[in-house]
Amino acid sequence: MVLLIDTSIWIEFFRGEDEKLVRIVRKHILSNEVCICPPILQEILQGVRDLETFEMLSEQLMSIRFLEADPKMMAINAAKLYFNLRKKGVTVRKSMDCLIASYALAFDVAFYHADRDFDHISRHFPIKLFT
Repeated sequence: MVLLIDTSIWIEFFRGEDEKLVRIVRKHILSNEVCICPPILQEILQGVRDLETFEMLSEQLMSIRFLEADPKMMAINAAKLYFNLRKKGVTVRKSMDCLIASYALAFDVAFYHADRDFDHISRHFPIKLFT
């Protein structure tokens, strides 16, 4: 199983307060089952507060399987997802979440999150949520 881990989970993992979550993420990292996509990488690194941590974390995250796709196509897919949700009366708070969801859909990977927007998205699109 390949697991795309959302920024919401990475933040909790780095905080280390939820032992169960830390065990789950660590297990999947050690099993080489974790992947990352550009918007999640960006969101994680945006939250870093010092250069040393930024460089260390950049290096570590780049060692994880990276989901690469044509950025124009992914932008169009994310916009279409947002558009279709809005037509159904669903408003996603952060458009970046539509981009992340587009990677999960395009690569057909399991998705681990703690963000209610993805629950809304998954009711209308076949995202494989990890529980």
